[in-house]
Amino acid sequence: MGVTILLVVTLFSFHLLCLNRIKTVKRTQLLMGTYVEITVLGKNEKRINKAIIRAFQEMKKVENKLSKFIPGSEVSLINKNAGIAWVTVDPELIDIIQKAGEISEITGGSFDITVGILGEIWDFREGATVPDKKKIDMLLKLVDYRKVMVDEKNSRVFLAEKGMEIDLGGIAKGFIVDNGVRILEQNKIKNFIINAGGDLTVRGNKGFEPWKVGIQSPRDRTKIYITLGLTNKSITTSGDYEKYFMQDGVRYHHILNPGTGYPAMSCSSSSIVASDATTADTLSTAVFVLGPARGIKLIEALPEVQGMIVDKKGKAVFSSGFGDFILSRAPGLAEVYEK
Repeated sequence: MGVTILLVVTLFSFHLLCLNRIKTVKRTQLLMGTYVEITVLGKNEKRINKAIIRAFQEMKKVENKLSKFIPGSEVSLINKNAGIAWVTVDPELIDIIQKAGEISEITGGSFDITVGILGEIWDFREGATVPDKKKIDMLLKLVDYRKVMVDEKNSRVFLAEKGMEIDLGGIAKGFIVDNGVRILEQNKIKNFIINAGGDLTVRGNKGFEPWKVGIQSPRDRTKIYITLGLTNKSITTSGDYEKYFMQDGVRYHHILNPGTGYPAMSCSSSSIVASDATTADTLSTAVFVLGPARGIKLIEALPEVQGMIVDKKGKAVFSSGFGDFILSRAPGLAEVYEK
């Protein structure tokens, strides 16, 4: 018995010694209109800082290619030449456009990088109003991911109609984060978390446990709805509470249904857990548009993807494997039912 106790004490002391040697390094940078924070656990602070700097440099470089708000970006050039000419672009942009097209196909068009054109008439700041239906219908004619032409061999992109635009906002954040992950891993960083405005990617563990991630209640963001334990996963939540206005008792938010031109109205939030940030980012939007029943059906059909969808009444439905991540649930926030 004495030997067993001594062994336990020795192991515990070794455990504390290891924890004391591990440093937590955090750095933050403004990217994609939000603050992105990288937190790394490790022993060599100098090497960690160098790796984080390199990761941010790569993420910024990718952002400069993908943002339609940067006049000289490749996406801006594609939009400027819509219906006029092919635009030669970096193969990396070809990759993200093709990935977006794949998600559009498997979601039946619920995710569509051409829907951003409707942002010209929708304003989701407080006091805004619903645009005229004729204006919505007019712009809706320019929304069709199938009219985004890609010439992979010559690394070119062409939009089939004048006035069309691509807006990679629904996929760019995840894609950029995945590039940051790649750089950190190339620099032998094992335990870290990237927080991109609440969309999280974790690798390794926090100490000897999974990273703890909280999902906020869609209607009371001061409360944590569910806490998850994640290792080597990405999680993204899309909700109707980020950008919205109220009109006649109806909440009009920024997640537009590409099929109607109006906000998708079946959900209050959707959370996707996937192996990479790009998949989580795109699917959280697509599932929100699809709604609880169709959204869960899609999640169940995809490998290495789990999710939770909260409907307008505050009820949550989980995919079959989502419960494996749950560490705790907050009581009284919603009636939770599982598939």
